[in-house]
Parts: sequence; structure tokens; C-alpha cells
Amino acid sequence: MDTYITMSQKEVNKYDIIKKVIKKELKEKEAANLLNISIRQVRRLKKRVKEKGVKGLVHLGRGKISNRKIPDSEKDEIVELLHKNYSDFGPTFAAEKLDEVHRIKRDPNVNP
Repeated sequence: MDTYITMSQKEVNKYDIIKKVIKKELKEKEAANLLNISIRQVRRLKKRVKEKGVKGLVHLGRGKISNRKIPDSEKDEIVELLHKNYSDFGPTFAAEKLDEVHRIKRDPNVNP
């Protein structure tokens, strides 16, 4: 069964450079300059690629739920209140009203 890995273009480029370091086609110092990271970081990435292959460079937070995620029930309640009572308000004023009237405190610059 084939396994697909989603990578950003930046991660693909990083992988190509680290592979060249592993094959000794490129020096660690040159790779560090190309990637704009320290030599120590290049060594750490090289070790991860040797151990885990391409998966070693994929960001570890990818696919995980954010620690800051608003629970769906609270999000639904906020959206309903905004549509019902405050649809013509700006984000800051709506947030102030949610806090003042409904005791719901959320950052107005973050979409629920």
C-alpha cells in the first residue's frame, strides 16, 4: 500500500539539500548557508532524515489539532449569537457585546 506525505515546497527543498549532504555532494556549512540555519541544525536534520527518511523533515505539528482550538459547541454558540444579534457590528464591538451581555470572552481578531 502506498503512503503519501504532504510536504511544503520549502520542506522539499530542504530534503533535497540534506540528501546532498548525506551523499557528501554538499558540505554541512554550505547546506547551512543555503537553508539559512546553523551547522548544528543541519546535523540534526541529517540525523532525522537518516532515521526516518523524508518523514523526518515534515513539520511534527501537521495534522494535529491546535491547543488553541475553540470547542465546536462554543464556536457554534458564538456564531449563532453573532448572526442573530450582532451581524452588523464590527469585530471589536461584537466581542465587547459578547463579553458584556453573554459573558463570552474571545479575541475579536480570531474567527470563531
